[in-house]
Amino acid sequence: MPLHYDSYTTTAGSITDTRKIVSAIKEAMIADDLDQKPESKLRVQSYGDYQPLFITGTYPSEAKIPPFAHPISVLNIRGNNFICTDLRLFLKKDLNSEFDKRISNRVDFDYAISRTVLNLFWVGGRASEFTSGFRFSAKVFAEWVCQILNGGLGLEVQELVPVEIAALTYYYSLCQDSVVDVQQDKQRVVDWIYSLTGHQATGIAAVVDKLRPMSEFTHFIENLKVILENIRVQKLTAGIFITLARSSWYGVNASQVLGVCIEHPPTWTAIIYHTLSSKSYQRCLIGQVALKAGKRGDADAFMRHYSEMFSNSMRMESQDNTNKIDNHAPDTDKLVQQVEEAAEEVGQVATANDYDYDGAKLAFEAAMKMPLLS
Repeated sequence: MPLHYDSYTTTAGSITDTRKIVSAIKEAMIADDLDQKPESKLRVQSYGDYQPLFITGTYPSEAKIPPFAHPISVLNIRGNNFICTDLRLFLKKDLNSEFDKRISNRVDFDYAISRTVLNLFWVGGRASEFTSGFRFSAKVFAEWVCQILNGGLGLEVQELVPVEIAALTYYYSLCQDSVVDVQQDKQRVVDWIYSLTGHQATGIAAVVDKLRPMSEFTHFIENLKVILENIRVQKLTAGIFITLARSSWYGVNASQVLGVCIEHPPTWTAIIYHTLSSKSYQRCLIGQVALKAGKRGDADAFMRHYSEMFSNSMRMESQDNTNKIDNHAPDTDKLVQQVEEAAEEVGQVATANDYDYDGAKLAFEAAMKMPLLS
């Protein structure tokens, strides 16, 4: 299982004391058998040893559960493990209505569902998806980091590619089950970065050679100070980075989500899907970077893969069971259709006023013999 198995094990997420949340969820599960209710599953299937559990405010015991911003793992309840997501913010309290009619914010409701599915992949034995089928998210992450640092610190053009390589190495490390020794795993890391960027393998290796193991964002920042001699980078901290990036995303619980996503690929991947599938979110910086990064069809491929994985994650109930829960569960066929339509609608036109990545690549290759990379 990856090191940060849920959002609350990240640096930003660990600030929240989750004991009361977990305890209240456990009590609600025992009091009302939540894990047996259709509203608590919404036809999302289990992965590995983990089942989904949605808090919807449908049952009395749920009122005692404090609101929580991220999917959270609840372990060993009646021998089962759960990824729990709080949907109450997106639902009306009218319990007499059909479930679909209770949804007050469809866009963010769908985002919460898809984020849950991604968390189930993450802990359910499918973390490799985030460096394969979902690897476009890693590319966007690295280019977003470059844009934040370039805009905030004024990096030299030849410094951008080393930052991108370090960011991709960091992202790759997050997706592994243990802290990666980048020197022992060097060839695999170099090959993966080459497949994403097309940068010269020798140039990638020259940067990777200098990197120390990374499992937290602070480790990434410290590595930047090793590979770059820029005096402004030497003063950089994770807190300063978050401050520079604070306007990158404006979804629900934006500041909390932004702090978590830099250490939690499922959260980051959910953001990328959300920005590509919702035109209103394409105006934020992350959306602009994603559109630019996807101009060669990478975004389309990502959305198609996301659509396929999401469709497969929705449990196919027997006809008898389907009839029993029609009035409770949301229209999951509609959810799947929306994901598929979003995959078809991703545009090829970027709106970002970014620096020239191709130019940065050439400058980096020309600078291979400079002291910066020695």
